[in-house]
Amino acid sequence: MTVVLRCTAEEAWGLLVEACQHHNTKLRDIATHVTSNFTGREPMLADVRQQLKRARHACIER
Repeated sequence: MTVVLRCTAEEAWGLLVEACQHHNTKLRDIATHVTSNFTGREPMLADVRQQLKRARHACIER
């Protein structure tokens, strides 16, 4: 995530935490979706992708 989203490890962790809280989903499940997407095994769920995108924009604005 840090390479693709150009953020620090702390920011990437915050993005995952925010996404899992927003979706009421375990962090490991969100991380699995993200990892599967980055490795090309399966596409990321649209709602997870949107939440990470929103959280990333919020990080940039801080």
